[in-house]
Amino acid sequence: NIRRTPAVLLYPGRPGAAAQVHVSNFAGAIAARIAAQSQPISTLTRQNAGDFVLDRLKPYKVILFSSRKAPPVIYQALAGDMELPPSISFGFVSETDRETMQLFNVSESEVPMLLVQHMNGTGTPEKYSDRDMAS
Repeated sequence: NIRRTPAVLLYPGRPGAAAQVHVSNFAGAIAARIAAQSQPISTLTRQNAGDFVLDRLKPYKVILFSSRKAPPVIYQALAGDMELPPSISFGFVSETDRETMQLFNVSESEVPMLLVQHMNGTGTPEKYSDRDMAS
């Protein structure tokens, strides 16, 4: 059913129709499709960080500390991966929110950083710096 070329068909991980994307707006279309299929990523603040970490329904937390204002598309794609267990929550903290970064003992020099927290905030969090993510 491709009527205009060049084009790409994107097949969703969940039941649904394939989406046709034309190369002229490929990057924007990919980002929009990923955002639509991913689970919500919580933007953490000083007010909601405690509830996020202590949530018992999803005991594993992955939090990205970034210089960006919004979660990057690759992080949204990870949050929407159907192969991951449903017991994982994804959070995002912008480096401009210094109060929230202090709650997690993350300094500006450590950004970008991925923090993985197990067992409702009682375990020791694992921190992955940009050097760890590159290898």
